[in-house]
Amino acid sequence: MALGCSPLEAMGSLSNRWSYGFAFGATSHVVLMQFFEKFIIFSAPSWAQSFVFLLGAFELGLIFFPFFACLSTPARGVGASLGILYTLAWLYLMLTSIISCPHTEGLAVYEVNVMVSWPTILSFLFLLGRYVLILVKVVHRHPQHEVPGDEIQHLVQHVKRLLQKPPPPSSDSWFKRRVYRWDPHFRFPNRLLGTTIICLIGLYTMVMVMNMYVVKIFIFLENFEWLNEYTSLGRKSWLIASITAGLTSLVYIFHVLVCYRKHMKRLWMGQRGFLPDRLHLNINPASSMAAIARYSGCQIAYTLWGYTITHLVHFMVLMIFVCLIIIPIRRGQILETLSTIGEAL
Repeated sequence: MALGCSPLEAMGSLSNRWSYGFAFGATSHVVLMQFFEKFIIFSAPSWAQSFVFLLGAFELGLIFFPFFACLSTPARGVGASLGILYTLAWLYLMLTSIISCPHTEGLAVYEVNVMVSWPTILSFLFLLGRYVLILVKVVHRHPQHEVPGDEIQHLVQHVKRLLQKPPPPSSDSWFKRRVYRWDPHFRFPNRLLGTTIICLIGLYTMVMVMNMYVVKIFIFLENFEWLNEYTSLGRKSWLIASITAGLTSLVYIFHVLVCYRKHMKRLWMGQRGFLPDRLHLNINPASSMAAIARYSGCQIAYTLWGYTITHLVHFMVLMIFVCLIIIPIRRGQILETLSTIGEAL
């Protein structure tokens, strides 16, 4: 893939898929900081805040562009060498920032900052290993057309598999029929893998940040003695809601991948019956390109907002259950509470 290819071509490519995914993962921490308004270049009036954020996004794009340029350039040796140096520089900055960061906000906040930063550090380490591997391959074998040939062979095998008669459902296990069937000849494009990695890192970051702020609220409420019982049960309810909402969002992220593969296989076989009626007609290419460009951002935002709303709903349901059932049981007033609820209904 040449350096001059369009971003949409890069996102639909099947080469360097995990490398691009972790390159996006390396940017996720700083991008999320911008959403929390912690990465503002300069102060500006309220009417100019949107322009400041746009300028900040442009700056972030320039800062992280070398990672993608070093992966996509046809000069593999030069790109790998520069990528190693640039990744090492970022690792040094990240580790120095974490180690030398003052603990002015308390040890708990510092620990959360460290836990939030480690997915980004892991992404940098993956990129570093990838650049080293590319450099080793260039030094030993000088591969010029290895990736395109591999892509063509993969597509050939994928088409052959689509044209084969599917095995009878009775011969498959329950997991293959209901959950997931492994297909060695299907590859998710860069767009899907990058979106998935950012969703996972964003979900993890959202869980940690929300828990950090909510723990502060519970610590403040502990100062009121008459709220101690509610505060203790509220903490446990919040933890349970975090686990259930996180697992729900995690299942949803991987469910999107399963549905994408299933739909793409149907489209490759010419089956378009599952699409909405408006998509059966000729589709405007410009609209398709705009939808492709919007997909990743919308999917990430949907996942994070979905987790937030699900978490709050689960917490509210648990607190209602605690107030109506658990606390009356602990106080020996469950019969009176149930009779009151029955009379109200």
